[in-house]
Amino acid sequence: MKKIIPYFIAAFLFPFFHPASAEDTKAATLSNPAAITFNKEDPASLKQAFGLYQKELPQRPADYESRLQAADVVYYWSHHLSDKAEKRRILSQGIAWAEEAVALKPNEAGGHLFLGILTGLRAEVSGIITGLKSKDVIKREMEKVIELDPNYSDGDAYLALGQWYALVPFFLGGSDAKAKENLSKAASISPNRTMPHLALAEFYSRKLQYNLAQQEIEIVLSLPEDKYAFESKRDKAKALELKRKIAGRLSSPVRGYQRSDNTASSNSPTAP
Repeated sequence: MKKIIPYFIAAFLFPFFHPASAEDTKAATLSNPAAITFNKEDPASLKQAFGLYQKELPQRPADYESRLQAADVVYYWSHHLSDKAEKRRILSQGIAWAEEAVALKPNEAGGHLFLGILTGLRAEVSGIITGLKSKDVIKREMEKVIELDPNYSDGDAYLALGQWYALVPFFLGGSDAKAKENLSKAASISPNRTMPHLALAEFYSRKLQYNLAQQEIEIVLSLPEDKYAFESKRDKAKALELKRKIAGRLSSPVRGYQRSDNTASSNSPTAP
């Protein structure tokens, strides 16, 4: 099986997640007056915030919100790390904080969302055994978020679950129908957000439904960048690249084969 499971986890977790706030710089809500701030694009800032949380959180065992903010720091910092061992260490600490948040408030969505996200990111830099175990944790935690607060973090759980069903092999639980259902739900919750539309475009492209993929690409390219500026710029670049790839496939008699938009399958072979 090579590294199928860690690969599919990485494939959807890196592009999809965004914390509830769209600001680049955030302040943690610690019990003490001095708030911890960080810039998600600055590794030094994130590293400093991580160290402060490591120092502060053990002294505040009941601080749920700060554990979410600490997990947020881990999410962003992990994207700046190239050393796998270091990334696993940082993500493991984030997972521990998310687990503590879940224990403190099991009926709040935030801890569950971070637990699923960070578990998947750690699986990407781990072996196949960790990947196999992680896929079930991701699905369970996203389903829990939907049960508790389906609109939490602008529908991120539907987005993640849709990608899960789209990218997990059918013999391990994947489903095209459920993928489309969940991705469409995410788009309906946040119609002016690029991420769910890009995810739908990628899904349709893999299924050779290029007309539908192109429709979603145009939505991505037309959306404003005000609320989601950070992710919107990235997603629009990806949408343009996908648009070029589709154009190349359609120009070839073989690679350009277009399946009917009404054709349904269950995670069948897709476009290369």
